[in-house]
Amino acid sequence: MASKEEIILMTKLALQDKKYARENKKLNSYFKWDYIYINNWSSRVAAGIAALIIIGWLVFKDIYMKEIIPIFEVELGRYLYKYIFFFIVLIVVYSGISTMVHKRKYQETQERLDEYQKIIRELDQYQYLKETREKDYNDTI
Repeated sequence: MASKEEIILMTKLALQDKKYARENKKLNSYFKWDYIYINNWSSRVAAGIAALIIIGWLVFKDIYMKEIIPIFEVELGRYLYKYIFFFIVLIVVYSGISTMVHKRKYQETQERLDEYQKIIRELDQYQYLKETREKDYNDTI
């Protein structure tokens, strides 16, 4: 029969399985930097699309509201420089933030898996002690 400590450990295992099993399995199927790299690409694409929308709106505003035509009135390179700079800075900032977020998420998953393995080792230790006691008891009889 299982002792109170074993039941507590089994309950902890079951709770972790129910709560985090799917996420842990998904994240643990990648190496750390592969996971971060894959998720950074999605962040870069989203930030790039957002930047292009913002830049498009600013150019539209210049052309139709300020009546500046970049090709004729201003040198095109100087006009586009600020937008290209904005685009690059936005991508770099979002990549840095994304790297930190996904690195922390991966580390939290690894910590949960370490805790899970620790509980399994404790449970195995209880089982080993129980078997040893039963064997010693049977040997003395």
